[in-house]
Amino acid sequence: RFYKRYPFAVLATCDVQTATLDDYERMLSLPLSSKRAFFMGLHPRVGANSPVRTLLQAEEPRKISRKIFDFLECSDLASIKCLVFCHCPKQIHAGAIRDVMLRHMDILRHWR
Repeated sequence: RFYKRYPFAVLATCDVQTATLDDYERMLSLPLSSKRAFFMGLHPRVGANSPVRTLLQAEEPRKISRKIFDFLECSDLASIKCLVFCHCPKQIHAGAIRDVMLRHMDILRHWR
């Protein structure tokens, strides 16, 4: 029912008490090392035998590469309007909840 009501919602799960910017990047992005490996595959000498080089034979290789990375990377976090946390232990104090929320807001601000 939730996705019928909010069809553009992105659901991500993590340990909200200990989440960091690195955790968000690992969960919603492509590691920098993978991006470098992809682009090295396009190099004439280094990627000579790489299957990635077949993209260069396409009519618009940049457009295809952009579509691939748009699919692999979740950039929705930069335009987030609502953040929902579903679980807080009963014994947690209001100050601790506030700290968790402020940390996540800081993470979102750095993500943009």
